[in-house]
Amino acid sequence: MNELKYGPSKVLSGTGKKQEAELRQLKRYLRAEAEYVQHVARLIQEPEGLREVLRGLAAEGQETV
Repeated sequence: MNELKYGPSKVLSGTGKKQEAELRQLKRYLRAEAEYVQHVARLIQEPEGLREVLRGLAAEGQETV
């Protein structure tokens, strides 16, 4: 997180409260992504779950998870 906050990539802009708000938003996004990956991992352990994931991706026009 410090790399994002202070590192060369300078993902976060602004100072003080704005940086903290951006960091909290980024953490929420990453947490949601991790939960989605865990959900998909559980689903694809069974053939029907895998089919469900693939149907969902096809319906959204995505070719990858």
